[in-house]
Amino acid sequence: MRWSELKRRVEGNFAPTVRGRVEVFTTSQRNAQDGAAEGWITIDGARVGPAASVANGQLFRSDEDFKRALFSSLTLSLDAMLASKDALLHALAVLDRRFDKLRLESFNPRGESELTRQLYAFRCAAEGLPHYADALDGGARGN
Repeated sequence: MRWSELKRRVEGNFAPTVRGRVEVFTTSQRNAQDGAAEGWITIDGARVGPAASVANGQLFRSDEDFKRALFSSLTLSLDAMLASKDALLHALAVLDRRFDKLRLESFNPRGESELTRQLYAFRCAAEGLPHYADALDGGARGN
């Protein structure tokens, strides 16, 4: 699948409250000897979290790994995304339109990656939920 189609489909799966504000990007330097590549997520044009370094708790080996995780998000259920060892899939699950308000309210971001906590906080704020304030402080939830 071409990058433009993958990007369009992944972003199309985002919840309406965040769609258009959250974007995924990838770049590669084809002439670089080390095959340097990078993937990242932005909110309102600003990078959030180390998206390229969170898959499986380690650095991506290439932009293809980032794209592979994005593609997987299109075919997996939310439960499968959250059960995955891939932290990027957890982050994408929080943005997914299938991740409804009830699930947002019951989700505990404690133990999740920094990226997932940031995107959870953003999504909760976008949905008007009060739980986002503590998400960046390790996932403690206030009542």
